[in-house]
This record gives sequence, C-alpha cells and structure tokens, in this order.
Amino acid sequence: MFLAAAGPWWRDQAVAFARYAAEIGADGVLASPPYRGVTVRDSVDYFLAVSRELPTVILSATLAPLGLGGALEAVRLLLAEGDRIIGFKEDYGPEFARPACLLSQGTWSNFAGGQKQTHLDMLPYGCDGYMSVLVVFKPEITRAYWDAVERGDIPAAAGIIRDYDMPMFDLLGAASPAGIDAAQHAMMELAGISGRWRRPPLSDYTTAELERLRAGPAGPVAAVSRVSREG
Repeated sequence: MFLAAAGPWWRDQAVAFARYAAEIGADGVLASPPYRGVTVRDSVDYFLAVSRELPTVILSATLAPLGLGGALEAVRLLLAEGDRIIGFKEDYGPEFARPACLLSQGTWSNFAGGQKQTHLDMLPYGCDGYMSVLVVFKPEITRAYWDAVERGDIPAAAGIIRDYDMPMFDLLGAASPAGIDAAQHAMMELAGISGRWRRPPLSDYTTAELERLRAGPAGPVAAVSRVSREG
C-alpha cells in the first residue's frame, strides 16, 4: 500500500490533492487538517470530504486541539458516517490511542508512530502496526522486535524497547534544542544515508550537537554498533 501525505491545507486543496493522488495510483491519503479554530464537526466534515476521493488515514495529532473528549467524539462520528476512513496514525498520546483503538477495532487499521514503546502500549487495544525510526538504517532491530510481537513474546519485545528504543529516543530528545525531527535528520547523517540539513526556518544540528549525538551513552550509534558486533 502507498499512502500519499497531504499537508495541513484547507479542505478543498486537500480534496484536490487526494483526487490527484488517486489518479496517479496512490492507495490512500494521510490527511492533516489545519490545527487552529476547528470544531468537532469541522474536523469530521474535512476527513469525510477527503475520503470521498481516496481512502483516508487520520493524523491523530490534528484532533488534539479538540481535546480528548472532542477527539473521541470525532472518531465516533467518523465511524458512523464514513466508510472510507481506514485508520489513524497515532501521535496524540496514549489517553487518546487506547479508547480510539477500542472504538475502531475491527473497522480501522491503526498504527503507532516511530517508537516501539508506543506500539506496545497500544497493542492490547487493537493496533495493527507501527512506523520505525530504526528501520531505515538498522532494520534487524525492527525485525527482531516485530518477530517477538508476532510470536507473542512480549518480554523479548520489551527488552528491545529497553535496550534500543528508550535510550535512543531519550538521546534524540536531549542532544539539541532543535527537536526530534532535527535529531532524526542528524542520525541519518551519522548513518551515512543523507545530510542533516532542513529548509529554513527549521534549525539543523550544529557540529557540536552532532558529535554529542554520536558519542551519547546508550545512544543510537552505540546501540547499532552493539547490534553489529553481536551479529
């Protein structure tokens, strides 16, 4: 499946993008309405309009301004009124994810963001998958975690989270004030995949911050090096 990602555009622009994405062969669209000044009904109508063009995944952070009660009400309305909403990508928080998964289990396919710990938190409530930061440069860690999940070995899955996921995200969140997105770009540079650079006004890692990331105790580079040594 290929999902096209829409920006936080006004409704008709998002609808036009979804129509275009469908014409060139996309299977679905990840929709992200504007964050400010949106009511529950506004949000529901936005997702329904986009979904008429292409099956739609909700970026759940866009529901956060509605508050927890409003976000869950939007889920209930979308389940009742739309048959082409296919799930949500979780980036709102566990207080939303757990009841939203329970409400939509069996109807939507929901997935967690880049942290394995988020996926494991959601798993008992109806979570079908997750995005992995590590998969782009050390896929064996991602595969080891998923193999543990598939065979029901939760202690093994939690062990991978303890050894790699938690220390990596702790370091990514602390190495620079530029935030997690800049940290992931910097990590890609350390892995030799791409540069750390982002378009202004977004800040990049400085050389000193990059070296702090490289040398950080139990950080991503140390973690992947240990995996390499252990085979």
